[in-house]
Amino acid sequence: MGISDLLPHLPGGKSYLQDFYELRMEQNAVPIDAAGLLWQCALMHSSEYLSGNLLPALIEWTQHLNYFRSICQWKMRLYLDGMNNPHKEFENERRRLRRDSAEHEHGRIRNTPEYLAQAAWIAKNVLKIPCYISKEEADPQVAYEAVSKGLVPVTGDSDLIAYGAVKVILVKSYSRGRYRVIDLEVDTEPGEYPLYDLYKDNGVIVFQLYAGCRGCDFTNEECGIKGIGFTAFMTIASAVEGDLNALTFSKAMWSSDNTKQIALDNQMESVEQVETYLQHIINIFSDATIYDEQSNTITMKGMTVEEATDASKQHMAGLVNTRTQDPHTVEVMDKM
Repeated sequence: MGISDLLPHLPGGKSYLQDFYELRMEQNAVPIDAAGLLWQCALMHSSEYLSGNLLPALIEWTQHLNYFRSICQWKMRLYLDGMNNPHKEFENERRRLRRDSAEHEHGRIRNTPEYLAQAAWIAKNVLKIPCYISKEEADPQVAYEAVSKGLVPVTGDSDLIAYGAVKVILVKSYSRGRYRVIDLEVDTEPGEYPLYDLYKDNGVIVFQLYAGCRGCDFTNEECGIKGIGFTAFMTIASAVEGDLNALTFSKAMWSSDNTKQIALDNQMESVEQVETYLQHIINIFSDATIYDEQSNTITMKGMTVEEATDASKQHMAGLVNTRTQDPHTVEVMDKM
């Protein structure tokens, strides 16, 4: 779902552009969180996909990649989702319930490990495009690639902004070429984008706090803290004295009767409980672990957490089940 109601409050977030060719990104590598593209390819052929016939969706995938490479001249580096992020359990359950209750087949589409494996194989072995399986979700993997190398990533997920990416191509529709360019380095008039002004003064923690308050993949409730909209968030953040962090934001929230009541309505009965909740969300973004190019597990700051193993190398290469790291079934291997 990304971060609720974030993009309209950032430069470039209010209007859609069209035609990927006009981005002119042929000079540098283009890291792509390709989960959204794969999902949209499956959506275009939903009946066949849900019946187990992945071929039409994979042909669609191949055509899009050929367009980006041949027409747009992108030097793509594709990243696909890996194992489940345990912090995403609430959002995964929300999605499961939506799929189970969906009246239309479009609502039941999900990227399966078999689909991911075949898509990765086609990209690497047929099209010769670098393609990697992420340790968990592709969002932090792509954000790290972008931030550490000064690249502009392509994604459908606003989470990359809370992971630290400063310029992002947010795609709404690959087939229609509809996207937004979020640029956190442009000059704007003070007050034009109050949330952006707050970011320029305090850094990425603004978006991490906003995610906790307004809702993201990691919040218990889809809406985050019920009762905190954009205006309430800005009112609380503006009341903070000194550095903006989970504690100072929580104290500012508690200092007003109106926002204190919001906390109480959300079963947060003290400053400490609000702080604990918000710090948990901040930590998920800040402490995410990813693979480096040698399949070592590292932090977003580049510190090694676990040395590469045969298992991590096979997983990153797409040679095992992307979600479980179990060996592929014979049926999947026969198609690769």
